[in-house]
Amino acid sequence: MAQQRIAVVTGGMGGLGETISTKMADAGYRVVVTYSPSNTKYKSWLEDLKKRGYSFAAFPVDVVDYDACAQAVRGDPERVRRRSTSW
Repeated sequence: MAQQRIAVVTGGMGGLGETISTKMADAGYRVVVTYSPSNTKYKSWLEDLKKRGYSFAAFPVDVVDYDACAQAVRGDPERVRRRSTSW
C-alpha cells in the first residue's frame, strides 16, 4: 500500500499560499498549512475551503522562531491526522 504524501505549506492561507495549498490537494497530497499564532481568522478560512471541497490540517507556527518550526516538523504525525477527520 502506497503512503499518501503530505505537503506542508507555510503561509498557506494567503493568496499565493492558498493557491499552492489547493493545487497540492488537487494533485493528491494531504495538505497541512501553517498560520501565524496571532491569526484569528484561520477557522473561517478552513470552513470556507471545506465548502469548496478541501480539508486541510492547520497549525499555528511562528516561522521566525527556529525552535517553533523544528517542534512543528518533529511533531506527532497522529496530531496531523486528527486535525482533519476526512483523511
